[in-house]
Amino acid sequence: MIEVTTPKGIASKVYLVHPDTKFDSAGKYRLDLTLKVHEAADLVKICTDEAINTLGPKKAPLVKMPHNENKDGTVTLMFKSKAPPNLYDSKANLMDREGLKALRIGDGSTVRVNGAASAYEGFGGGVTLFLLEVQIIHRVGGGFEPDASGSFIWTGDR
Repeated sequence: MIEVTTPKGIASKVYLVHPDTKFDSAGKYRLDLTLKVHEAADLVKICTDEAINTLGPKKAPLVKMPHNENKDGTVTLMFKSKAPPNLYDSKANLMDREGLKALRIGDGSTVRVNGAASAYEGFGGGVTLFLLEVQIIHRVGGGFEPDASGSFIWTGDR
């Protein structure tokens, strides 16, 4: 397992306060982080090195990696964890998890991630990026705030 710290990037598929239970009823905390190719190069190399060191040089090129190269010249890294990550504000102050329950951290937020890259052999092998800590630099809220000028109010009726 190799510890990693990312530069600032753009978050998507953000499940930091509440776990994603779509495919796992126990839930997983997750975050995809998009960086420019040159910013992600060291992290991609760490994942490749972890695969080579753990699974061997012949198997490493064939395994599932936790990143995708995008057509726009960026790389998206996929972090996940069963345990909730520690969250920090832009001044590196640890945020109280109890106070976070109503906080919405949406796609487009700027964050940095501390995590760990770990190779595994099962299911054909691969590398996982574990989500340990996230610093929220600029938060984009998810969802909507009430709009006082709106006339539609859901009552549960059809």
